[in-house]
Formats: sequence, C-alpha cells, structure tokens
Amino acid sequence: LKQIEQARIEFDNGNYAKAVELAAAGIEKARQNKNHSLVAEGLDVAANSQISAKKYEAAEKLLDEALQI
Repeated sequence: LKQIEQARIEFDNGNYAKAVELAAAGIEKARQNKNHSLVAEGLDVAANSQISAKKYEAAEKLLDEALQI
C-alpha cells in the first residue's frame, strides 16, 4: 500500500500519531513527483488525524497548506 493509504487505515483505527507520520512521508513523495492531488489527500489525512488528537494548531497549518494547492 502507498503511505497515504496506510495513513488513512491508521487514522480509521485511531492511531493518529502513526497516521500523521505516514501521511508526512507520503506527502513528501507526492511533492517530489509533483502529484498535487496526492499531496492534498495526504494533508487531509494528516489534518484530520491532528484534529482527532486535539492538536488544532497543527491541523490548521496543514489545512492552510492544502488550501494553497
């Protein structure tokens, strides 16, 4: 599985820190490949994970970045 897909699975299982970690790695690969839709998807998973972990400032930064795409 791709890292962002794995991140979504971790999110669904309540493993928010692991989801953020996997999403970050997937976002970096997507950026290198200039795959903007995958970057946005990764930012979405990471932001939702941060919200679920009550890390609202981190989530806000990720969402702001997603809006730039």
